[in-house]
Amino acid sequence: MRIVLTGASGGIGRSLMATLATAHDMIGVVRAPRPAAAGATYVSSADKPALAAALADADCVIHCALDAKAKGRDFLPVNRALNTEILEGALGGRCRLYVFVSSQVVYSGTDPATPAGYREDQELVLTPREDDYTRLKIESEREVIAACAAAGVDYLVIRPTVVMGPGMAWSEGVVAASKFVAAGVRGRTMNLVVVSDLSRQVQLLIEGGARNDSFNIGTTNVRSEDYFAQVGALAGRRPLFVPDGLMRGLARFIPSTLWFFGRDVAIDTDKLKAATGFRPERPLAGYFARRPVHAAPNSLDALRQHLSSPHPFRTHGQGYYLWFNPQHADDRVAMAAYSGIVSLEADRIRVRAGTRLAEICDALDARGLQLATLPEFLGISAGACFFVDVHGSSREHFSMYELIEDIRYLDDTGEEIVAARDEALWAELRARDSRFILTELTFRTEPASWLSNRMVWEKETDLDAYLDGGWRANLATTIQWYPHYRQLLVYHVNRTGGPDRGAAPSIAPFRGLPYHWQRGVLAARLHGRTLQVDRAFRILAPWRELWFESFLEWLYDRRRAMWRDMEMCLTIEDGRSFIAQLRRLLDRGDMSVRKRASIGLRFSHDRVTGRDYVWVEFVSDAPELVERVIAMARELATEGVRFHRGKYVPR
Repeated sequence: MRIVLTGASGGIGRSLMATLATAHDMIGVVRAPRPAAAGATYVSSADKPALAAALADADCVIHCALDAKAKGRDFLPVNRALNTEILEGALGGRCRLYVFVSSQVVYSGTDPATPAGYREDQELVLTPREDDYTRLKIESEREVIAACAAAGVDYLVIRPTVVMGPGMAWSEGVVAASKFVAAGVRGRTMNLVVVSDLSRQVQLLIEGGARNDSFNIGTTNVRSEDYFAQVGALAGRRPLFVPDGLMRGLARFIPSTLWFFGRDVAIDTDKLKAATGFRPERPLAGYFARRPVHAAPNSLDALRQHLSSPHPFRTHGQGYYLWFNPQHADDRVAMAAYSGIVSLEADRIRVRAGTRLAEICDALDARGLQLATLPEFLGISAGACFFVDVHGSSREHFSMYELIEDIRYLDDTGEEIVAARDEALWAELRARDSRFILTELTFRTEPASWLSNRMVWEKETDLDAYLDGGWRANLATTIQWYPHYRQLLVYHVNRTGGPDRGAAPSIAPFRGLPYHWQRGVLAARLHGRTLQVDRAFRILAPWRELWFESFLEWLYDRRRAMWRDMEMCLTIEDGRSFIAQLRRLLDRGDMSVRKRASIGLRFSHDRVTGRDYVWVEFVSDAPELVERVIAMARELATEGVRFHRGKYVPR
């Protein structure tokens, strides 16, 4: 069956997509476009022609969307219009089944039909006390039933109860909100359903032939005091229950969306069980998503304990990956405590995986040694250099991965294995995402040296010359391109014999500064500001640490839905095509960036393949623009696009 699902990016929508895609051709309607997944494609709700075409060609439409951004007086009219648009689009095509996702809140204006609870066949009452969300669901149910009857199209109305499970507000959200105080209500009844069970129930109704009917979608009635006790246990807080007398006094002020806290309520799901034969059973704790464990082991034995855990886990080093990407539900094994220099013999340094590059550079500098290439920021863990293309800009190296001579890791038995460089084995290990912990790395070093960094403003027209090979004139060439002003700030890094009295030591470049700020800083000529000479590792990696790192992490976490810091790597040939097309779009006005915005370009050379590459970094608070840039790169790149896994990674 060809099924169109609106609200496919929401908690219930994601689960329905995953469940139904195992047996049906799924088209998900979302706000922001996303790449197709197995058994599913996606349509942007903003692309009206594509949405209309998808609805017209569907065998079944499931309407699960709600415009939560519409607030106050706009909520009802905006969502009424949305419901009508989807309903009319479906009935105007070849749709034979329309499924409307309603809610248990439609019962809030009436009393339970029987002691067993609210039943689907009882009359819904719309009173003046109903809030806009409740009113919308009741009105929409009536509209769906009437329109489908008039069009001769079958319908299903489903009324989920309290939806639990990963990512859901009543499980993870309530537990997170109880971090400091766990407040609760006693003496009430709540009906719970895990989102994966909900999806299975809907699938069984559709495939089992249920038509022209309404169903309560739930599994079990529980006491509210038991629910909040479980919340408190997960949050590590003893629940504070609202006194019964106070709760009775507040009952009439509780919004209808939460009406089940105002009275003792049960939901009757016998009709659903009879129609589907599906009766999931689990303890109350099973309705909550397990809270991931965050640990920082500092010994091999402690690491082995996590390796033997039945729960999935991910190791994390120090750096900025978690700034730019959503939190995951797996256990987190932070390697920061498993750090330190193990040995430094001749030109080989062996370190624990959690050791920051800054600590490694200090140890090497004290012995007159250095790493041949470095990223701009030294706060990254050594272990990241194995999994991620940790890179700077270099005509001699692609990334720090090239400098690794051997590694040590715990395999799934807990044994620590020593593995010298073996490209086939290492490629398999780099791709492994479970039951494997990298513990140590050995890097190849070289004698310490001095570098100069000369910063020069150049015209945008010079960009072609750099892409055509001009970047190889320097040991390292980094370009900050300001498209609106058609200017380049070029960093020319080359070897030099030693200190220069007319130059400044390495100073953090603040490459992302807005154009006029950057102009002002350089125009001030602060003691050779445009010429820096220093030890090589300080020139290549001027950011030893970020004293405002915690603030940046907090800021990106708050703005993750909008901000993107994305860096992608293309062959130099594909990079030329991509940059040329980007410039054409900007010149024609078919694409625009903010005046202050800049695009970073770095260059690297892969010694194994002999190929040259360009890294393009793009930071924006316009997700649609970033996704468009990514799509254009994917379309133009004849040899594919790889993304810096330590920054924003598109789907």
